Amino acid sequence: YTPPEKLVKLPPEGKIVHAFDFVRSDGGFVSVSGWAALDQQDADGCSITCLLKSKDNTYALETEKVERPDVTAAFKNKFKLDNAGFKARVSKNMLPKGRYQVGILIKDAKHGKEM
Repeated sequence: YTPPEKLVKLPPEGKIVHAFDFVRSDGGFVSVSGWAALDQQDADGCSITCLLKSKDNTYALETEKVERPDVTAAFKNKFKLDNAGFKARVSKNMLPKGRYQVGILIKDAKHGKEM
């Protein structure tokens, strides 16, 4: 697994629609799965990063894309969200001990957005 990257600064907050299928802490790993997209926009061309935020630091976890045609079908609108799925997994040994909040960062290279 790719080690988490400590972030110094986060981009401005924006409107992201998302849902976590699960956030698990099993054995020596933390696993996250779900979908996320920028509001009122196709998910094509966007990359999703999972964030783990502690009291003092925020860490970025590399994600693996997961096809989610069910998300497009559920919204029943003009936006294609098939590429909104993701999953991430990190060894607990790669993170300082503590409590973490889970978040999402989306980079849209096509429109030059990052939220």
